[in-house]
Amino acid sequence: MTSVKYKMKFNLKKFIASTLVVFSVLPALAFAEDNNSARAENNQGKKIGDFCLRLSSVEAKYADQVKKTEEKRLKNESDRSDKLHNKESDADAKRASNRTDIDSKRMKNWDKMAGKAKTDAGKAAVEAYKTAIQNAVTTRRTAVDASIKAYRDGLAAAMATHSGVVNSAISTFKASVDAALAKAQTDCSNKVDSKIVKDTFNKSVSDAKKVLQDARKNSEMTSGLAALKKTRDDAIKAAETTFKQATDKARADLMQALKA
Repeated sequence: MTSVKYKMKFNLKKFIASTLVVFSVLPALAFAEDNNSARAENNQGKKIGDFCLRLSSVEAKYADQVKKTEEKRLKNESDRSDKLHNKESDADAKRASNRTDIDSKRMKNWDKMAGKAKTDAGKAAVEAYKTAIQNAVTTRRTAVDASIKAYRDGLAAAMATHSGVVNSAISTFKASVDAALAKAQTDCSNKVDSKIVKDTFNKSVSDAKKVLQDARKNSEMTSGLAALKKTRDDAIKAAETTFKQATDKARADLMQALKA
């Protein structure tokens, strides 16, 4: 019997890259001090640096960049989910079509075999052969379908876990930058030197980005998805081996019965 492979390709590198697009489009929140900028006088006559003057625009720019980044990430996730769903649907349709074609050819072969059987014993042998093949086909298809479902369920669970890690990391990043902005506002109100405010803010943002990047590295799923794929492929291979053994035996039994 012809062996049919049931596999669905899934590009891990593209998946991870698209899932983590937010990490490569982070808000650029480090601002250099313009030494030539005009400095304003506060009510007490103390100078406030350009960074403090621009702090409100810094905050607005940050909020806008984060919003756009999150919108893009959500769209990427939706597009990826749709693409994966379509791939699975196409694979299911192709598998079903292949099975229908094979079943049709198998039935025609059985009809020919039955037509050539002239004795009751021969007809009984053909019926026994048909039953054995049908059972082998059912067993293989059940195993293949189960392995594919297990892979897809595992993939869905991994994607959900991964998205949760990403969402948590982004929330932590946003909270850290919000805290840095709040401190900068307080420091500016307390007349802290603008350069110190700027340097402190930039370091806080840099530290937050580092935490976010580390979370990205720890959330990559390549090894986990490779294990899922191997488990699926091993199960399909085992089903093919069992199928071949069953069909070989069915043929041998048929030939033996026809010789009797």
